[in-house]
Order: sequence, then structure tokens, then C-alpha cells
Amino acid sequence: HFNDRRFFIKLKTSKKPNINSLYRHLLNEAPMNVVVYDPDARPYDLLLQVSYSIAFSTMVAESLQFGAMTFTLDTDPSIQTLYYRNFPNLLVSSGQDIIQRINAIESGQETYCFEQYNDLINMDDTDICERD
Repeated sequence: HFNDRRFFIKLKTSKKPNINSLYRHLLNEAPMNVVVYDPDARPYDLLLQVSYSIAFSTMVAESLQFGAMTFTLDTDPSIQTLYYRNFPNLLVSSGQDIIQRINAIESGQETYCFEQYNDLINMDDTDICERD
């Protein structure tokens, strides 16, 4: 699906080199439109080039700040605490779910509303150190 687009994959530099090696091996079989971004490159440079982001950890909030329509995978119900579950529209459960959401956005059936994530990170002027 989406053969007319490039997909960037940015692996996090791992403290376990065999993990990235395994991913790189698996990505050798990826379609030609998959671009493996240098793990040592700054992720923010990549965020300036994308419309959509499937991200994890703090990169979810950072992707939103860069204006990318962002999703995060929630595939393991045994994980009891996942902060992003407080924002259900961020969650996708599969690749098919991602495809459906993007198609809905691009066909106008769904609007990606960045404002619904305003409470994701508190960016007010309060100095946390002063409160403590």
C-alpha cells in the first residue's frame, strides 16, 4: 500500500548492536520505497521531511510538535500503563489500522486534530522547581 511514497525508518541507536543488526537484516527485504535513515542522525531532521509519524516514547510528542500527523502502536494489552492511552486517537493496533487512518484522513472522512493533544505535555510558564 502507498507505493507512491517513501517510508523512512529511523532505528534508535541501540546499546545492543545485535538488535540494530537484526533490524537491518530484516529491512534488506523491504520494498524499494523504504528508506533506512542513519541511526546516528538527528531524528528532528527527519521529522522536517514527513507528513506522518509512527513513533514511540517521547518521539510521539516531538513528532506532534514538528507538525507530523502522529500515531503510536498499542499492540500489547498486557502493558498496563501506557500514557498515550489517555489520547485514544493517537493509538493504532496494526499496520492495517495505520493504512485505514491515513486513507480516512486523506479522503476527508477523518480530520487529524492536533488540538486534541494540547494536554499531552504541559508547556505553560510554570517553573517546576518553584512548585517543589
